[in-house]
Amino acid sequence: MVPRHIYKIIFVSATCVVAGCGSPQDPDPTPTSPPAPIPPGSYTIIDLRQSIDILRTKKQFGVFRNEEDPKIQWIEEADTQVQLADGKSTNALKLHYEVPTSGTYNGWWMKLNDADWSEHENSNLVLRLRLGPGCTDVFKLELKTNPGQMIHAAYVRIDDAQKATMEETGFCDVEVSIKDMVFDAANLSKMHELVIVFENTRIEKDRQKGDLIIHSIRLSPGADGADEG
Repeated sequence: MVPRHIYKIIFVSATCVVAGCGSPQDPDPTPTSPPAPIPPGSYTIIDLRQSIDILRTKKQFGVFRNEEDPKIQWIEEADTQVQLADGKSTNALKLHYEVPTSGTYNGWWMKLNDADWSEHENSNLVLRLRLGPGCTDVFKLELKTNPGQMIHAAYVRIDDAQKATMEETGFCDVEVSIKDMVFDAANLSKMHELVIVFENTRIEKDRQKGDLIIHSIRLSPGADGADEG
């Protein structure tokens, strides 16, 4: 059974997207019929054990940054190999970011294609993170909902118990309550985008450069004990 540590939310907010903010992202796919609701139970949003090239044929995702020169701030995504407890290795996504000057920010986004999460009001959003040198322990997580593109945001931090779990097993599950992030359950019927953000003004100086290694992102109804290896 995977040790469970529910993320402590540092703050939660909901704001409207301001047109023109941030860097351009891939256009939304052409609307089709409304997606069927994702049924209750564990659901994998993206499995990053697959390579970026393979995943790009199935999902829309990428990095973004503010308009500062790359010499001032930087972010990149890459495949990386991580060791498992049994000595084998697996692929994961590594985000390397640098936000050294005031006001700089960057991050990673993934389109959710207006997925219907209405059956997951009481679920957790779970990020399985892998251990690696230079990994950060704080970042912002955003969920964007339609219509109106509301941003529901939470700052989360890996605590000492989670760090101990990572040292022992090589990973930890970061769990954030959907209900805590998205206050209006009706918004769950059209989930637009998931975003991870690194902001200079919100993190300590020694964390303004680092990595985040992501194994998978999923919805979980609670203590399911799912172990993806």
